[in-house]
Amino acid sequence: MPNFKPRDLLFPLVIFTLFYANQACNQMDRNSLLSLPFKTSSPPLNWSSIDCCQWEGISCDRKGQSNTFGCLIKVSEGVYPLFLQTSHISHTSISPTIHFQLKIVDFSNNYLEGDISSLFSTNGSSLCSNSPFIRFFDFSFNHYSGQIPSGLGRCSKLEIFRIGFNSLSGPLPLDIYSATRLQEISLPSNNLSGLISDDIVKLTRLVKLELYRNNIGGKLPSNIGKLSQLEHLVLHKNSFIGALPPSLMNFTNLIKLNLAYNFFEGEISTFNFSGLSQLAVLDLAANNFTGNLPTSLYSCKSLRAIRLGRNRLEGEIQTNVVQLKFLSFLSLSDSGLTNITKAIKILMHCKALNILFLTSNFLQEAMPTDNSILVMDSSKALLLELDDNLLSGEFPKELCALPALVSPQPLDNTSLDFPIYVTEVVNEYYNSLSQFRRIISVANNSLNGSIPIEIGHLKQLQGLYLRNNKLSGKIPNQISDLTNLERLDLSTNQLTGEIPASLANLHFLNMFSIASNKLHGPIPSGTQLQSFDAINYEGNPGLCGLHFQISALILLATRVTMTFMMKKMDMQSHGFISVVLGFITGFWGVCGLLAINNRWRFTYFRFMDDLQDRIYVKLVVSFRKLHRRLVKS
Repeated sequence: MPNFKPRDLLFPLVIFTLFYANQACNQMDRNSLLSLPFKTSSPPLNWSSIDCCQWEGISCDRKGQSNTFGCLIKVSEGVYPLFLQTSHISHTSISPTIHFQLKIVDFSNNYLEGDISSLFSTNGSSLCSNSPFIRFFDFSFNHYSGQIPSGLGRCSKLEIFRIGFNSLSGPLPLDIYSATRLQEISLPSNNLSGLISDDIVKLTRLVKLELYRNNIGGKLPSNIGKLSQLEHLVLHKNSFIGALPPSLMNFTNLIKLNLAYNFFEGEISTFNFSGLSQLAVLDLAANNFTGNLPTSLYSCKSLRAIRLGRNRLEGEIQTNVVQLKFLSFLSLSDSGLTNITKAIKILMHCKALNILFLTSNFLQEAMPTDNSILVMDSSKALLLELDDNLLSGEFPKELCALPALVSPQPLDNTSLDFPIYVTEVVNEYYNSLSQFRRIISVANNSLNGSIPIEIGHLKQLQGLYLRNNKLSGKIPNQISDLTNLERLDLSTNQLTGEIPASLANLHFLNMFSIASNKLHGPIPSGTQLQSFDAINYEGNPGLCGLHFQISALILLATRVTMTFMMKKMDMQSHGFISVVLGFITGFWGVCGLLAINNRWRFTYFRFMDDLQDRIYVKLVVSFRKLHRRLVKS
């Protein structure tokens, strides 16, 4: 065994000491945190140890102390509720000496509240005056209110400014445009108003401008294109008006442009998008643009998502769109497009296209039937929505060969956000490809003929919406092969025959409707099909099953109750009334709950397989006896 000498411990000890020294916060940083005027909820903050870097909810930089990188304070989200009463901030609560070293302040995702102006001024001195080195400021996802005060211009080092998802109001302070080192302004989901000043061009380093979900209005500055470093311009859901300034097309570094849900106008075909070589996401939906789709858009080879719906567009989809090799998302809904045959022929050759919304177009045209047009072999479409087009013809069996719906396909899992879209049929938010469900929706058209048996090939399909058409024939058994199906809507058609018992194999089904058809026979018992509300089966006179038995009993109970109450309004026998009310309460509390509670559905329907007929007979006999008794009395 080699000889051990004390000096052998010297090097590890030095390394450990240096490491610990670099991790522990110094007294200045500790005092900074303790001086914050928190009013905490139970349990209280466990900030008693010497090293504040070890405190719950606090993280330090690698140095752990004020140094060339300054003091970093980060309160982790979700650790505990924090309530910062900003009206109590003063020189006595936060020392100006401590403030002077501050560079990064991140209190996002907490429960801080108060007037936002208190964060920026204390007894007449602004935060930026006390802390001129601040470069990162994030108080987003809190509960601040009030107007952003002036004084940001004194933050000469400020690079990141975020106070989104609060309740701020009023205009942007004019001196924000004097903080010329700003790279990001992110103030979404507030109630800000006013205009964007022409002085914004002073922010030559600006990379991201996010002001969406506010009430900012007016026109965009005519010289906004001078922000040559801008990569993200996200202004949707505001009140902007007028034409887009031509300089907007000078953003050679722009990646994302979202101006949706405003009041912009103009001939969209006159816009020259060809200079936006880096553009990946374009969202101009829900404005007042007119004209044909701009051909210059096809020069943006990086485009992956386009949403231009809910404008007053016209014309046809051009073959140039296939030049967009990375296009995965296309929404042109609620426009005035024509020639669905040409559109489908072109779009099915967009090999990267996954999501396609063409709702409310091609009015009263015929669904294409030419096999050479509906070549799906190379398509990656996993969501196709053609609702509200009044299309005629049969359901194209070629749609049943979409590769991405037949077998698992790899998806683009990029972190790049897509235009947020809330579909009517699923009522969910989507902003990336991996979140979109696999859906075919051709609701509210005039399709006729039968549902093709080839529908069973779509093994990956999660939603099938064929409601409000003129489809006839039987429900094909092959639908039961769609084992991933979660939502099936066949309502308001002319379907006949019985409900296939094989639909019981759809174990993931959570929405099902066959209302307003010509179906007959029993609802398959012992399955979750009986767990859906009776309204999903109404309008089929020939259907029978527990739903209709219970509905009849409920109607009978209501009529008996009303008859009794009308005849016995002056009845003094409280004991008899109690018996009747107790019976009715028991009926609704037991039978009604069993009929509508989805959580009990599997156990319930196994039990009902053996007992539903017996229960039904007993209830009918009991109600008839009660009815006779009431009539005699």
